[in-house]
Amino acid sequence: MQNVLIVCAAGMTSSVMVTYFREYVREHPELEYKVGSCASNQIVSHISRADIVLVSPHLGYMLRDLRKEYPGKQFFLIPAEAYAERNMELIISRLSTKDDSAEYIHNGLIVKLASFANTSKELSAISSAMSSLMIVLMTGSIFTLLLNFPWPAAANMIKGTMIEEVLLLGTDMTINLMSVYAVFLIGYYYAAYFDVSSPHAGINALICFLLIICSPGTELNRGLIDMTYLGAKGVFCAIFTAIISVRLYASTDHFGKEVCKSLRNIPEGIYQSFVSLIPTLISMVFFLIITTVFGYFLNASFPEWVYLELQNRIAAFAGDSIVLLLIMIFLTQLFWFFGIHGGSVVGTVINPILDSLSFENLTAFRAGSPLPHIINRQFRILTTFGGAGSTLPLCFLMAFMAKSQRMKRLGKAALPMGIFFINEPIIFGLPIIFNPLMMVPFILIPMISLCVTWVLMKMEILPYVIGINIPWTTPPLISGMIQGGWRLALWQLIVMIVQAFIWYPFFKVQDNKYLKEEKSDDLPDRTA
Repeated sequence: MQNVLIVCAAGMTSSVMVTYFREYVREHPELEYKVGSCASNQIVSHISRADIVLVSPHLGYMLRDLRKEYPGKQFFLIPAEAYAERNMELIISRLSTKDDSAEYIHNGLIVKLASFANTSKELSAISSAMSSLMIVLMTGSIFTLLLNFPWPAAANMIKGTMIEEVLLLGTDMTINLMSVYAVFLIGYYYAAYFDVSSPHAGINALICFLLIICSPGTELNRGLIDMTYLGAKGVFCAIFTAIISVRLYASTDHFGKEVCKSLRNIPEGIYQSFVSLIPTLISMVFFLIITTVFGYFLNASFPEWVYLELQNRIAAFAGDSIVLLLIMIFLTQLFWFFGIHGGSVVGTVINPILDSLSFENLTAFRAGSPLPHIINRQFRILTTFGGAGSTLPLCFLMAFMAKSQRMKRLGKAALPMGIFFINEPIIFGLPIIFNPLMMVPFILIPMISLCVTWVLMKMEILPYVIGINIPWTTPPLISGMIQGGWRLALWQLIVMIVQAFIWYPFFKVQDNKYLKEEKSDDLPDRTA
């Protein structure tokens, strides 16, 4: 029995592939495979249990690095066509016949950038932490929604009651402490790349974060924690603290092991606690020095300086300017054109910034204040449907208006998944990758839609997106209603209809091409 691990960018498509894989194995008892799946940033946690790793085609650029890092494992790239059509026979055949010629290993500047974003230990740890933080943000968002229920009569009923106090406590312990959770999770995931204990490194990062947001000050405020930076305003400080503290912890961990080598026979948990003592003390001293310098000599706390000099300036630019988002969209689509998961690559870098903007909007919404930022993590849900390139309108055209069997069959298969923002079947099956015709609307449609939406919000015709953290698979209309009421849901519907009209001429050309090929294949052979 061999253990097979299927890896994709977010873990969604690979989980679908697992279902088909298991069904195929059940139908062929001679095959002895046990299969599971994970996202690309979870490989380090799952690969130890895998004998064979199947990598989705849009992560092909990672193969070389993965083979170097895990030389004892077998890695295979899933063919793009088999991935799009979920052809298990072709995929499993790759496990017995290694064919390097079928694997496209990308080269060039674009792929080097993609490889850096996905193999950078720091970016990967931040991305994994933000994914795990989803449960905190989602539950906090639910409490915020209940506090600010769209039905005014219901919202007024709980004002000044015990129910309101309970709901406020729920948001205080989730969203308003998100930097605390973030620093521990980043430290935990980052430590996994070093030969150190992840739980102890995570606790070390949390201790250092609490030290750095305290003020040494006078007797009146000594040791007091500035609660302002436990929430959204402390995100950048949490990232900095986690990365630096784990680096310090990992670089000094061998001192702890050397001192405690005589204790190696005691229970593992107790042994690791003794080992972590020296690295934790060194990390604490480092951050105590930073706290002292800022508190006594600069008359400010370190997180205050980070927020004013870095996070606030980035937020002011990113939250009000469409430029950064347009660059992000363009790069995302361009990566996809070369068969690279653009959302995973670009999102790893930009999502922490957009998340902080969402948290600030959500905090303002909870306080009843004007929302500060037009753009945040959830802004794109108003204009992007079905996944990168906004391919959901294209799925409807393919399913119900296509003349060629290939387009119609693919459209009907991809439509249910497209509603939940999974569009790899379209990207690899149509295909969109390396297809200049379809790449034109794939790039332009989301960029044009975003610009129009931004202008309407700037003119105060549309409300700002609240920034409530909902699953990225939430279907359109529902997501718009949650993020801003019926006006944003209606706007989503309008945008989808307009996008369908823009997609139509490109869809028609591609459909006619496939129809012509099908008719040519049906003609009798006259050469005999």
